[in-house]
Amino acid sequence: MARAMHRPARICVTLAVLAIAAAAFAQESEFPEPYTDGEFALAADFMSYDASIPLDAAIVGETEFDTQTRYKVAFRGSRDEIIPGFLSIPKEGDAPFPCVLLMHGLGDRKQGWWDSAFTSGPEMTGKLIALGYAVFALDAKYHGERSALNRYEEPWAMFGRNEFSRLRALMTESTVDYRRGLDWLETRDDIDADRIGAIGYSMGGMMLYYLAALDSRVDVAVACVAPPMGSPSSSPARVAPHVGDTPFAMLMGAEDQFYTEAQAQHVLGLIPGPDKMLKFYESGHSLPVEYVDDATAWIDTHLK
Repeated sequence: MARAMHRPARICVTLAVLAIAAAAFAQESEFPEPYTDGEFALAADFMSYDASIPLDAAIVGETEFDTQTRYKVAFRGSRDEIIPGFLSIPKEGDAPFPCVLLMHGLGDRKQGWWDSAFTSGPEMTGKLIALGYAVFALDAKYHGERSALNRYEEPWAMFGRNEFSRLRALMTESTVDYRRGLDWLETRDDIDADRIGAIGYSMGGMMLYYLAALDSRVDVAVACVAPPMGSPSSSPARVAPHVGDTPFAMLMGAEDQFYTEAQAQHVLGLIPGPDKMLKFYESGHSLPVEYVDDATAWIDTHLK
């Protein structure tokens, strides 16, 4: 029986496929036009959900670490799927805790924030816990425990089959899943729902632009190596003017194959709020571990 592809090899294949897709998108439009107010209203309506649908949330598992207790949660999404997630609560400090959403990239999973070297996941989670933040992470659609929706294939396989409508569903529905997750966090006595931050990596960073624009409960955002152009239906460049005054940091690789420095600078200029930052690292799509300190410092500055 063939062995499952190891994570480093899987990431390399994912990046290769994304590079081809990114090049195709770049040929279509170097700088796509931002949504007008009317267009954004239509996009917001498309990504809306019925908040009256019962969450049916339950804690279905618990893992003890030295510094945190990680709960596995399952709740009902807006399309009647059960969404799996992790909520980690610091063992030190007093509740309610401010909370940071962690949004993974294409081909990764929620578990990556506890075990992935590619995103320095354990360092990110550990630093946030040490600073007194709860951490909340979901499996995006077609990822992790939701891979059955993609026939247990890696999500990047959809590019090879030109399943762009499913890729669009991946982005839009996963963003709505985080909004449903925020609904659940608001019900918990150990979470300060008035202090919510979010950090997204790659695809997660692209979704974060939309989450910040659509949901005022996100108080501060950090998008890491999020391709600024993307496809016409998921480009951060189209939605960046609508993130409002949300303090927004962009942490990018100067040698990333998915965008140019000029494209990143262009998107920074579209963000309307005065509190924004763009920092480049001498790296490709895998940022050096130093980005963890910058991301958490941005969160800590704006939530405490």
